[in-house]
Amino acid sequence: MASILVALFLLPALTRQLLPGQKVVKSKALSDKWTLFVTAPSRSKLQGTVWLVLAIPGALLLSWLIKPELDLLPNPKENIMMVYTAFDEPLSVGAAKTQVGNVIEQRIAAQKQLGSHPAFDIHGSFCNSTYCLVYFYPEGSWDFPVFKQWVDTQIVQDLPDARTYVYQGTLLRLALPDARTSQLDLKGLSLPKLQQAGQDLLAHLIESFPGARITEVIPMRDTVARVEFTPKADTLAFMGMSQAELNQILVTLTDGAYLGQFYADSDTLPFYLKGETPEHLEQLLQTEVMIPNHGLHPLRSLVDTQLSLAPSAIYRTDREVSMSINLVPANGQPVGPFITQVKAEVAAYLAQQPEQNLFINYRGSADQLSGFLTEFFQMFLVSLLILFLLIRMALNSWILALAVMLSMPLAILGGMFFLKTVNYFAPQNLDIVTMIGFIILMGLVINNAILLASQYRSAIVSGLNQQQAIIQSTNYRMRAIYMSTGTSVFGMLPLMLSPGDGSEIYRGLAAVIVGGMSFSALFSLGFMSALLSLPMFDKQSQVKDEPETNSVPLLESE
Repeated sequence: MASILVALFLLPALTRQLLPGQKVVKSKALSDKWTLFVTAPSRSKLQGTVWLVLAIPGALLLSWLIKPELDLLPNPKENIMMVYTAFDEPLSVGAAKTQVGNVIEQRIAAQKQLGSHPAFDIHGSFCNSTYCLVYFYPEGSWDFPVFKQWVDTQIVQDLPDARTYVYQGTLLRLALPDARTSQLDLKGLSLPKLQQAGQDLLAHLIESFPGARITEVIPMRDTVARVEFTPKADTLAFMGMSQAELNQILVTLTDGAYLGQFYADSDTLPFYLKGETPEHLEQLLQTEVMIPNHGLHPLRSLVDTQLSLAPSAIYRTDREVSMSINLVPANGQPVGPFITQVKAEVAAYLAQQPEQNLFINYRGSADQLSGFLTEFFQMFLVSLLILFLLIRMALNSWILALAVMLSMPLAILGGMFFLKTVNYFAPQNLDIVTMIGFIILMGLVINNAILLASQYRSAIVSGLNQQQAIIQSTNYRMRAIYMSTGTSVFGMLPLMLSPGDGSEIYRGLAAVIVGGMSFSALFSLGFMSALLSLPMFDKQSQVKDEPETNSVPLLESE
């Protein structure tokens, strides 16, 4: 809106004040030669056909062939090294610290004493039952491969029953910690069979994708002790106690029986009745229970007990018991191709398994990427429709509006080509931010074709023939097209070329706009001249509902 106000009011006022009565002297020789050169496809049927084939279906096909790999979000790197050590079997927190965490810290201390470690400012670590995480903040400029090799060979080598992943942290790890994480859910079987199927599939995926970080969401084994109570039916019958009443007693003595809500001032709190927490199972069994008409009896007289192992947690997705696996692609690998490979590998693996009732579901980044691609395609089509209707209103011609829209494949090809070129120097995938750049590009690049189509229509209305109108519209609008394109390209170049931290976030978007605008400036004049030379764009097909203007010479001589 601000640029419209400046163009309509400020620039004319400044022109009257700063350039009063000045005559603009133009050198036409070079401009005329260039005009004749770029409009050559309009005077040769063969050239025109080649231009149209290459610029519409050819550009779309080539754009598809050279498009970068799909990704969900940019992966801007941070000056931090992460070392993730996953345990093959769950450990207690104390055991994890003793067997893994302390060992890693001792090795780091030994490397510091030897002075043979990469420079880092601070480091830290923490452990839980399934993994230990160590982080380093390197000092100054540092080399990730060198740092990774030091960690692999000196810090985490030969750790027992563990898998280690070394990767560089990202700037989005706190705001979007799961941006590159997908979940694979297994469901449809009984819990023991589901656990075994999850363990087998986890081992297969770890072997098939050695660089990826593939871990279980919760332990797929029975890892915690469980006390199973079996009622003594004869004793309960003699004492007139039902199993429901016995269950209520057991709940009260262990987890606590929920009685309702307790209101304290403005707070609402849950209210439980719970026995004193026993120190061991024998103390629990010796607890006496009051039974009406039978007095006090120890809990041992009512139940038999048995110790067994049970899952540490029950994981559910969509209200079904599930075993879930976290999937994180290898460092530098896009999410899209990784998930495609995982799906193919899982499908081939399950086809060889005897279980027919095992179902697989994907969530997280895999599901988000699929959903975004669907929404983006719909948004892209809506944007094209809105642009087409607006251009139709501006040009008052359906066929010219179509001509303007057909200039877009060249810009899309330019965006894809520059993305591919940037990818040779720095990793650049086709992520969400980059895709949005194509929508922005549509609104920018369409202006060039609108300028040509509008001038072409005015020339036709003024009485020029088709070839004369093409030459005049190109000659008159060429300077404006090159100037507007140049400002857009040079404005975006710093974003595309900047090597600073976080540049991955906007580099793809800038490359799309720079490439699309550059291709539009280089090839849109030739393409539009070839397109407008078709018989359907001749003056007989134009609706002459505009007042005729004075005829203007095609190419003025000096």
